[in-house]
Amino acid sequence: MVTVGVLTRDEARRHPDKNEVLRAIGMTVGFAPEMNLCPLTSGDRVLLCSDGLWEMLSDQEIADVTGGDGSMRQIATQLVDRANHSGGHDNISVVLYEHHGRSARKS
Repeated sequence: MVTVGVLTRDEARRHPDKNEVLRAIGMTVGFAPEMNLCPLTSGDRVLLCSDGLWEMLSDQEIADVTGGDGSMRQIATQLVDRANHSGGHDNISVVLYEHHGRSARKS
C-alpha cells in the first residue's frame, strides 16, 4: 500500500492489517513469491528483519545504524539492542548482509 501511494510509511506502521501475511510457503498450492531485482555494488548493505525490529525503530534510526561502522554482527546486535530498549514488544529477527565484489549491473 505504501508502494502504490495509498499509505505513507508512518501510516503503514500503525495500520490495523500491518501484520497480515499475504503469502506464505506451504500454505497454498502454487505459491508464487514476489521477486524484485536490485543490483548491488560493493559496500551495499541489505537488511532482512521482522516486524519486531521495524515496529520499534524508525526508518531513519535503522538507516543510521546500518550505515555505521562495525561488523555486520555488531550492527545487527546494535539494532536488536535498540529495538529491545525501545520496548521489544515482539520477536526481533535481523539478517544483515554487506556485498563485497563486483557490481551485479550489466552494461
